[in-house]
Formats: sequence, C-alpha cells, structure tokens
Amino acid sequence: MGSGSVDLVSFDQGLVLMNELNYAPRPVFQSYSAYTPALSALNAEFYRSASAPKFVMWHQESIDARFPTTEDAQLLLELPRGYVTEIEEGGYLLLRRVREIPDHPPRRELLSERRAALGDLVEVPPLGRGPVWLQVIMRPSVLGSLRAALYKPAQMRIRVGRLGGEPHPSGACSPTWPATASS
Repeated sequence: MGSGSVDLVSFDQGLVLMNELNYAPRPVFQSYSAYTPALSALNAEFYRSASAPKFVMWHQESIDARFPTTEDAQLLLELPRGYVTEIEEGGYLLLRRVREIPDHPPRRELLSERRAALGDLVEVPPLGRGPVWLQVIMRPSVLGSLRAALYKPAQMRIRVGRLGGEPHPSGACSPTWPATASS
C-alpha cells in the first residue's frame, strides 16, 4: 500500500491506526453507525468523490445481531464499481481503487416485487448482470403500532440461506468483488 490512503470498512479502525497507515476515513467511519439512509448516503458520496481512498480494508461484520448488509448498505453498492480485490487475509479483503466511481448511484432494475406475510419464504430471482439488491419494507399491524407507541417496536429477524440448504452462518450473503485486475 505504500503511502496510499486507506479506509477500513468495519469497526476495527485500530488496525489501521496501529499499523500507522495513511488513514482516510469516510465521514461516518464506524460502519455500525451508518445504518440510516442519510448516513449511508454520506459515505457513498464520499467514495464517489476525489477524496476516496486508494485502498479499502473490508471485513463483513456487524454488531448487536444486525443484518450485516444494513450497515453502510449504500457503500457496499459503490465499492465494486471502483475497486478490485488485491488480497484476502484473516477475513479481510484488501481492495484497490482502479477507477473513479461515477458521480451517480448505480442503476437498479426491478426484478420482482411481492407482498409476503411473516414466516413466508421469499425467493430471490436469478441474478442479472450485477448485484441483487433486496429491499424489505415492513409495516406494522394496528396492534404492532399500538405496542410501539406504548412500549417499543417488535424486533424483526430475517434469515437468509440457499433454497433447500442451511441458512448462511452470518445471516447475510457477502458481496463479491472482481478479482485482481491486471495492469
């Protein structure tokens, strides 16, 4: 990495600091804090700017049993657009910037839309030409709204797995980046 700028997408920023790397953090530098659309958008915009780091140390993890891809979700869509994998070590990917990320968010194409009840199995359509983005909108029932007003909202859990197989251990599917680019 030499003197190239580095960001760490996770919550172990101490790795960058202890190794005295050229730390160039995104605005919301702890991934678990970028869980709202506005905060996630702030980080995605940073990666589309000229200030984006040359390298990214990335490790898929979350806190408080959150679904891992809810933390820095918009950034996860941007990274494959400008970075390639250099190396994987100890559960971390080292990504290298190979191109500027366009100043607009990635184009999304609606593959499917459906209503589902709690406990329903929802199949994701076959992959198109890029990553698949699953958006779940949950609306509470009248009883659920009353509970939220008087006490607190109920916790929702989502389980991800392969059809006919075991659930993914982390509860999420990991993003995939292109392999190392030849220079």
